[in-house]
Amino acid sequence: QHKLTGRWEASLWVRGKQLYLGGWDDAEKAARAHDLAALLLKGQQAPTNLDRGEYAEQCRELRGRTQEEVIAHLRRGSCAFARGRSRYRGVSGHKAANTNFKRPWEARIGSFKGRVNVFLGLFETEEEAARQYDRALIVSKGPTVAKTNFNMEDYRREAEEAAAEAADSPADTPEGDWAPEWEQWAPPAAAPGRSRGHRSAPPNLKRMLPAAFGLRAAGGGAGISRESAVDRPAGE
Repeated sequence: QHKLTGRWEASLWVRGKQLYLGGWDDAEKAARAHDLAALLLKGQQAPTNLDRGEYAEQCRELRGRTQEEVIAHLRRGSCAFARGRSRYRGVSGHKAANTNFKRPWEARIGSFKGRVNVFLGLFETEEEAARQYDRALIVSKGPTVAKTNFNMEDYRREAEEAAAEAADSPADTPEGDWAPEWEQWAPPAAAPGRSRGHRSAPPNLKRMLPAAFGLRAAGGGAGISRESAVDRPAGE
């Protein structure tokens, strides 16, 4: 059960990767989502919480779907999606989405760097917002713990590219300096006492990713040295 939202969250390990399936308002619904995903993605002999026979009809309907399609189907049935949010974790439709506002999807994380309910930016697509949430989760919790929407290897490659760029050019922009871009798209300020931090520049997560993966620029930009923080000997 999630500490902040109170929702029961379901996830499934498939080929060494943990897949987030969604959040529900009671434990049985979350258990059923897990069971259905397990039967479809791991085979009919996968362990389940409830009797396998209860899922026979759903398995017939969803047989042949890709992993991404199965996950999207389950997330659409979650309580978060039912409240008008995205099928991705950490993403919601922005209040200005019904206007000509060009970035209708908001990414937000419950806690980050000692702050709560942190705004991560507005994006034109759900996928872009979901990836921003994933980056924040990786920076906050580390790549071995974070339950991301997309494949962790996507972000490892992104971190390697960012580390290579940092080796070739000095880091002369402070972390989180997105203000110029943000001001271009920011909606009018909320009334006093009702602001959710929309005017706060979101953190520059792409620049934080290399450190989260234990990557650093090698001397003089000659390459990248990979040193995972989780594999580093104690005391270092």
